[in-house]
Amino acid sequence: MRDSYSRFSSPSRALTTESATVRFAFTRHDGANLGRLAREHDIVISTRFPLKMLPFAGDTRLVLDLFTPFITEWVEMTKRDPGESHRRAWIDMKRRDLITQIAASDTILCSNVRQRDLIAGIMGTAGLITPRAFDSDPTLEGLIRIAPIGTRPVAPVAGAPRLRGVRPGIGPDDFVMIWNGIIVDWYDIDLLLRAVARLKDRHPHMRLFFMGTEHPDSYGAKTLQGLGGGTTQRALDLCRELGILDTNVIFNFTWANNDDTQQYLLESDIAVCTYFDSLETRYSFRVRYLDCFWAGLPLVCTRGDMVAEMVEERGLGAAVPEGDLDALTAALDRLAGDPGFRAACRRNVEAVREEYTWERTLAPLIDFCADPSSSPVRSNEQRLPVALHTLDWLASRSYYEARFGLRRKFAIWRKQRAERAERAERAAR
Repeated sequence: MRDSYSRFSSPSRALTTESATVRFAFTRHDGANLGRLAREHDIVISTRFPLKMLPFAGDTRLVLDLFTPFITEWVEMTKRDPGESHRRAWIDMKRRDLITQIAASDTILCSNVRQRDLIAGIMGTAGLITPRAFDSDPTLEGLIRIAPIGTRPVAPVAGAPRLRGVRPGIGPDDFVMIWNGIIVDWYDIDLLLRAVARLKDRHPHMRLFFMGTEHPDSYGAKTLQGLGGGTTQRALDLCRELGILDTNVIFNFTWANNDDTQQYLLESDIAVCTYFDSLETRYSFRVRYLDCFWAGLPLVCTRGDMVAEMVEERGLGAAVPEGDLDALTAALDRLAGDPGFRAACRRNVEAVREEYTWERTLAPLIDFCADPSSSPVRSNEQRLPVALHTLDWLASRSYYEARFGLRRKFAIWRKQRAERAERAERAAR
């Protein structure tokens, strides 16, 4: 839609618009200007709409981008929550907020058909699919649209080496397997490390490279203290135990930027991603896979999600059963030792890559923007559900804050007081 005007709004730093091919602007938003921004535009797209904005949206159409099924991630992310009552209350508050977001939306984006079925189930259970909406759109394709994230728009271009012969432990001719993402609890790192340990004598030049351990969402936490820090620490301990740390397995203790990521991918032979079979896996669409497709990398992964099915059906690498060390070891062994098989996988990956260009993946969103009336949602049917679900969310948030908010603030105050006392003691020495 080259005749459209787009504005990116964020509460954080500004973005560059130099490479934009459409009219594009950046605006910082806060509580004071959210309503005005919503009214000034025909369509607002977000992964979450601030509830204070909704009363001022007027006739503006709202597109909710549920590119990942947050509800399954929340259950996984809170597994190590020290208190079951806190975990339950936090998830309940988030769940009610999600239903409010869905109720307020004119159309919803997701990444695959499984996610679409999950969202349809949530909406049906919450009473958000009216008989009129169903009669006008029995498939709900105008309400829930499959529009996953696409691959990078520019073909990869190799630059100066950043791994081979540069990174300690990785030689120019090594067989490099890249883990191109964060390490968190729902990934089965243990199994992968044990497979590498099994193969270290058969393939002495095999290297597993973890691209980054410090996720930006950790908000400045100390090394291995942020998101996924505990899982990474356990992986390091197991590497030491197996005798593969800094020889067969190399960690990058930071977060890779776009340029570094491109070069790391281009210098790798295959990509790997192992995880546990769970609801998170079943409904996931792992964005890291798109970079693998973009770079033409064969993939070894665990069965359970839709990409794993595609890996098996279309010869993109190998998909192995959850927890099957023998199967994973055999898959890595074949890709490391059979250049012909690896080259065939690369050709198949390059064919799939063309199916995930932004022009193709966002076609359903473009169709909606061109004709917002294609949504079966009607504003007069939204008002009451949005109001009721907002009140429901406010009640759950009030309960959460009353029970856990003050306790959390007190714990933060005690920690800060202890840190001030420690600094004062050091200064007095």
